[in-house]
Amino acid sequence: MPVVVDPVLAASDGGDLGARADILRDCLRDMSEETWLVTPNRREAAVLTGSTEDDPELVQRTADALGRAGVLLKSAVVDEQRVRDVVCLPGQVHVFERPRVAGPDPRGTGCALATAIACGLAQGRHMLACISAAVAWLDVARTRCVPGVDGRAHLPERAPPLA
Repeated sequence: MPVVVDPVLAASDGGDLGARADILRDCLRDMSEETWLVTPNRREAAVLTGSTEDDPELVQRTADALGRAGVLLKSAVVDEQRVRDVVCLPGQVHVFERPRVAGPDPRGTGCALATAIACGLAQGRHMLACISAAVAWLDVARTRCVPGVDGRAHLPERAPPLA
């Protein structure tokens, strides 16, 4: 069964979840034989590697720190109009650049993206095809945010189907 891990170190509202980067990094390294992909954002990758968010080698440093698992480094802002995700798999790097989706940044997007990728992998699809489809799905789902009971934007309960 494919394993995709979104390494959440803090709540999106800044709340402390009690996660420790050193313990998470060691767990991920120990799991790297079974883990197919780790999906940190730039802040999480920087904490996991002891680097900085603007480090141009951040995706490779993260891959090196985590062992055999692939790394999807999420949402580097290129400019006000574009974002970029970078995937580092053994021996290869792929860049997914696309227009930035306007609107709120809803809660749970990292977990939703990791889950969508895992669903594609469970269907036997190729890793890059799964990532591409999951990113496209999340971009559409983000345009349909709904207000949550906490007053923040959330992904819709009935998101569009994953292609």
